[in-house]
Amino acid sequence: MLLEREDMQVDLDLAKLNSMGFIVGDDESKEQFERRVALCQDSREILNSLNLKNKVVKYSEFFQKEALVSQFDLDPSWLHILCSNTKLMPWEAASTWLYPIEKAFSYPILQFRQKVASKSQYLGYQFFEIFAHETIHAVRSNIKGDRYEETIAFQTSNKWYRQFLGPIFKSPSESILYVITWLMTILSSALFTTFESTFFFFLFITSGLAAISLSLFGLIRLLLCKRKFHKALAMVGKVFPGSSPIQIIIRLNDEEIDEFACEPLDKVVKYVHKSAIDSLKWRQILASYKVIT
Repeated sequence: MLLEREDMQVDLDLAKLNSMGFIVGDDESKEQFERRVALCQDSREILNSLNLKNKVVKYSEFFQKEALVSQFDLDPSWLHILCSNTKLMPWEAASTWLYPIEKAFSYPILQFRQKVASKSQYLGYQFFEIFAHETIHAVRSNIKGDRYEETIAFQTSNKWYRQFLGPIFKSPSESILYVITWLMTILSSALFTTFESTFFFFLFITSGLAAISLSLFGLIRLLLCKRKFHKALAMVGKVFPGSSPIQIIIRLNDEEIDEFACEPLDKVVKYVHKSAIDSLKWRQILASYKVIT
């Protein structure tokens, strides 16, 4: 039982652990957080328990420290990376896998396609933005909610159109469905042109409508999400004027982002100070970044 070890103690320097990518989970107690940090820093027991088929390597072999530290205040050298194409869709350069440990926390492992692991581009994406994107997912692994997850992760992109359109899919299943409907539309169109069959015409219309509907739904949802996210980002900048807003917002859950987006400044400040009374996560944030009074 991984979490029954009594010898696990760490120095709870919340600000230092925050910069190391140990972000306190939303409902995580001091004892739970302390044990998670200890297990992740000495991860041999966790890795052995997972029985991974492929060998993992230390994150430090890939880590571009300067860029991640300056932009996101993250130095998560305790992470591990799996270099393999297994389970990745053809359009996926990388993925972050979350393994539940004794139902207490999620342990993240980053998987890179072998071409990406050699620090090459993949489908036009630069190595650093792929690397940083998956790092954001990994350090947020114990934060609740997925509504803003991809929006936050795509803030690592150095292209504005990727930052904007990247989060249009909320899950791998959505991207698969999107690809399937458009492929069926293109294929049925070609078959109808060749054979002039009523069946292929019906298939073309049906799949085309499905593809267009999915696209419109995803775009409208994205615009609404982006609008609220940027309002929250602006409010974070007011509440934490000495810090980069993106460094704060990657540490917030969906409800907290909604709070920052929808409430006036005085209520948000009260919310932050009140949350820090009972929440170890908010005590960590206040220990790391200066808030207005």
